[in-house]
Amino acid sequence: MFIYKPARALILTLAFSLLALSSYSAKAEWRPVAQLGLSQIAPPLQLNNLSGKPVDLANLKGKVVVVNFWTRWCEPCREEFEELTQLQESYKSKGLVVLAVNLAEMKPPYHTVSKG
Repeated sequence: MFIYKPARALILTLAFSLLALSSYSAKAEWRPVAQLGLSQIAPPLQLNNLSGKPVDLANLKGKVVVVNFWTRWCEPCREEFEELTQLQESYKSKGLVVLAVNLAEMKPPYHTVSKG
């Protein structure tokens, strides 16, 4: 079956448009930690923040913690900072903490999500 190039381009454009629209309708649903059925405790993690102060995961017990490991050369990692910042701001009052961890560089030149 042969489809002319303009028709094929239109079909592909419509297909990708529908895919993009369906991805925008996806929403995160907040649930209390007790409802998630997690059976394991997070492993120990203690690192220094950009100010040199220690951040210990054990001190965040009872909160939902997103630990994001990233590096400067990872373009998708840098692009997700805006989403992580929005996530932190939206759910900080419900106990969410976002920690961005970059072990490769001492002081990254990019915006980092800080412990709130």
